[in-house]
Amino acid sequence: GREVVARRKDGVRVPIHLSVSEATIDGRRTFIGFARDISELNTARADADQARRRAAAILDTAVDGIITIDAGGTILSFNAGAEALFGHSASEVIGRNVSVLTPEPIRSEHDGYIERFLRTGERRIIGIGREISALRRDGRQFPAILSISHFQIGGEQFFTGIIRDITAL
Repeated sequence: GREVVARRKDGVRVPIHLSVSEATIDGRRTFIGFARDISELNTARADADQARRRAAAILDTAVDGIITIDAGGTILSFNAGAEALFGHSASEVIGRNVSVLTPEPIRSEHDGYIERFLRTGERRIIGIGREISALRRDGRQFPAILSISHFQIGGEQFFTGIIRDITAL
């Protein structure tokens, strides 16, 4: 099938999904068409697309760093605020372990924090937030406030961290 524009009896044009099948009935070749009005589906798609663009714009323009990781600590997203804060481009850190953004001893212990939370549900930072020491690309440490949230999609576990440099405070 495919999407086409049809004209209703009253003359109004509507998007439809049209599927055509061929059959032989009593030795005669016959075509059967199925048409479904997809106006509401197209509206829902447009609304979802607009919501995705709005969410992306919010993330891209946020002053604070916003980083999303998976349950293994792998960085999945790194907004422009995080790029400015850490001095890394998103392409440099996406796919790497988030511990690259932390100094020792946190770096060596980070994956254990995630594992413990997933195993026990104990919240030490997640859902609470706290002051931490973070690490810029050039090796300089800086004080920051980190808030982490946890969410699941399709049974997969994810974490979003919002980080703010508090050096000037």
